[in-house]
Amino acid sequence: RHPETGEPMVALSEVQRSEARRAVTQVLYPARLAQLERLLRGRFPGATPPEDPSPDKQGSRARIEEGPERPMPGEGGFLGTGRLAICDLLVYGLCREILDGDLATTGAEPALLDAFPGLGALTTRVERHPRVAEWRRLRTAPKAQRENRALKQMPSAARCCY
Repeated sequence: RHPETGEPMVALSEVQRSEARRAVTQVLYPARLAQLERLLRGRFPGATPPEDPSPDKQGSRARIEEGPERPMPGEGGFLGTGRLAICDLLVYGLCREILDGDLATTGAEPALLDAFPGLGALTTRVERHPRVAEWRRLRTAPKAQRENRALKQMPSAARCCY
């Protein structure tokens, strides 16, 4: 679709649409969600533990190891650092769209996430974060309430214009 108008950019026949929907529903979404689930669980295909440092690399290796220990992805219940990060918000946004049915027309029915309990748990953890919960509350509040709150938060110089 065109990024500005949302209009289809390439006309597809009904057969092509059906095949594209099948590919997205049965291959693309499940494969990509499984990759995210593996990341959340800290399993990386082909990953090997780091080798012991050789004597000539000891100095630089020791400096790196002196820093704070960082959790592996998935530890602490989040994808990146064990704390809420941008990557968690991006995955949350995708999962929330799927759960809300916003992507159902593309083949991502809400039941799709049933096969990925880690992503469901991540979505719940992100939603429970105080700032995310506040954002969702404001986003779902009636428009008049959102505008009133935004106006109250503006500096007084800016409020004079509204």
